[in-house]
Amino acid sequence: MDQEKPLRTLAGILARGDIPHAFLFTGIDGIGKRSAAMGFAMACNCLAAVQEKPLPVPVPGDSGLPFCGTCRICRAIAAGTHPDVITIAPEGNAIKIGRIRELIEKVAFRPHEAKMRAVIISDAWAMNPEAANALLKSLEEPPPQTLFFLTAEHASDLLPTVVSRCRHIRFAPVSADRIAAFLQQHHGVDEKAARSAALMSGGSVARALALTDVPLGAWRQWLAAELAALPSRPVPLVLAFAEKLQKNKDQIGQWLGMIQTCLYDAVVWKYQPGRIMNIDMTDAVAALSEQESIASLGRKIDAVVAMEKALNRNLNPRLATEKLALELANRL
Repeated sequence: MDQEKPLRTLAGILARGDIPHAFLFTGIDGIGKRSAAMGFAMACNCLAAVQEKPLPVPVPGDSGLPFCGTCRICRAIAAGTHPDVITIAPEGNAIKIGRIRELIEKVAFRPHEAKMRAVIISDAWAMNPEAANALLKSLEEPPPQTLFFLTAEHASDLLPTVVSRCRHIRFAPVSADRIAAFLQQHHGVDEKAARSAALMSGGSVARALALTDVPLGAWRQWLAAELAALPSRPVPLVLAFAEKLQKNKDQIGQWLGMIQTCLYDAVVWKYQPGRIMNIDMTDAVAALSEQESIASLGRKIDAVVAMEKALNRNLNPRLATEKLALELANRL
C-alpha cells in the first residue's frame, strides 16, 4: 500500500543475495515498517522459498517479497511466536541498556532453526545513549546469521554511528485514497467515516484504523463540542475538561491530534468547507468556525503544538493539560 519503492528495494536485495546485516526503516508510525521487516524475515526463512517451490503470485500482502505465508515458518513469524524472530519495543518511553544486553547475549548463539535470525527494534529512537552504544558493538561486529531491523520516524533521531552501520530505507505516508479504500474493503467502514479517518491519519494506516474505532468517533464529536463550549464556561469547568483528558493519559497524543484537526477544519471551513477532514461532523466544525476568529484559532493551534512539544520533553503532563485547557477557553 503505497510502499512499492521500499519493498521493491528489499526484493532486489534478496534477489541479489547481497544482504546487509542491519537495516534502518524510517517514516511515520503505522505505514508498514515493522510489517516489511517481518516480511523480509519470512522471505529469508520461508520453507517454500528455501526449497525453491512455486510461490503464490502475488505473494501475501502484495509485498513483492518471496514468501508463501502458509508454511510453518511463515505462520510462526506472522504470529510472533518464532524463536528466531526477536522483537524489542520501548517499555514506557525508553529502551534501556538492560534489554539490549539481554539481546546481545541471546544473539551470541546460533539460531534455533532459522537460516537467518531477525531482530526487530521498533521505535529505536527510544534507546538511551547507553543502550544505543551497546547495540553499536553488535552492529560493528554482527553475530552470524542475524539481521537487525531498526525503525524510527527520522534517521536523525538515532546516533549517527548507529545510522551509518545500517542500510537506510525510507517509507512514505500512504495516500488518503488508498487508506479509505483499505478501511472500506477490509474493515467494513462506511465511506464517509473511512474518508474522514484517512484524511486525518496523516498517511498512517494504523492511525486511521484507530480513528474509526467507535469510542474514538464519539470522542471526536465530544471534543468538537467542548472546543466550542469552553470559552463560555467558568474556570472550574475548564479545569474539569483538562481532568477528563488526564484520565486517558495513554491516549493524550491521540486527543491532541483530534483537537488539532478540529481547529484546522474550523479555519478551512471559513474558506473551503468542502475541504475539511472531519467530513462526518460538519455541524460541529461549522459551529466552531462561526464562533472563532482566524487569529483565535491560530493561537489555539499553536497551543496544541506547544503541548505536544512539552510532552516530548517529559514536562508535567497535568500542568501542560491544564494550561492547554485554559488557552482553549481563551483564559490565557
